[in-house]
Amino acid sequence: MIRFLLVVVSFSLPLALAANLHAGLTSATFDFESHAATSGGGLTSLSLAKNGIGISIDRAGQPFDVATLSPWSGTSAFGSRSLSPTPPGGNFFNVNFSTPANSFSAQFGDFASTATDSLALTAFSGRNGTGRNLGSAFANLPLKGNDAFAFKTVQIRGENIESVELIGGTPNTPNSVYFDNFHVSAAIGGAGGISAVPLPAGIYVMPLCAVIAWMASRRLRNGRSQTRAGQDRSSAGIRARLGRRQYSRPLHTRVTRGWDQPYLGDL
Repeated sequence: MIRFLLVVVSFSLPLALAANLHAGLTSATFDFESHAATSGGGLTSLSLAKNGIGISIDRAGQPFDVATLSPWSGTSAFGSRSLSPTPPGGNFFNVNFSTPANSFSAQFGDFASTATDSLALTAFSGRNGTGRNLGSAFANLPLKGNDAFAFKTVQIRGENIESVELIGGTPNTPNSVYFDNFHVSAAIGGAGGISAVPLPAGIYVMPLCAVIAWMASRRLRNGRSQTRAGQDRSSAGIRARLGRRQYSRPLHTRVTRGWDQPYLGDL
């Protein structure tokens, strides 16, 4: 019985964990490769979707472009298309998610000879940088030269992230770097970005308890049957022994005065 319960538990726990992990966690990387290049601040917003996750991007009132960096060396990680704040300035990039995210990362890159860019990524519980501040991630990006491209990945994690703000540059031009490879992880329940609800632990415990109760009742019934069988065998043995004792010796009779009387001397 104990061995059986150990087997049931060993199978149930991995299944429970697997079911929770399979509740709908997915991710998507937005590299802007499929978008046509623009120039002169040709965009004020941009919406993209992939793997059930949608994002919308704006620059808080300033325009931006999808720039082509491939002619310059060292930009292979950014591919052919990247976000560019055009013109550079103080307005950050704002990214909203169609479903709450639990992780977001982006790559920041730039050209310059003697500067170091300050990079910042902040997460919020509301759209467009509203609601509760869920935390920030900061990094410095030392630049290699006017003809050399440097980049760094910045990541932030949290629960129910509705939007993030990205900015990177020098004190004179706080938002002047290129952005690429936005990676988003979120829990979704299917099409439309419906948030997944993890299954409660009780849904796994209840079937396990039912199996244990069934095994216990079966063991109890088997025990009662074995007890009755043992009692029946014991009763039969007792009757057999008594029978042998009672009839193993013959009764001797003698005739006295015309009536039969058992002779008890041999009993």
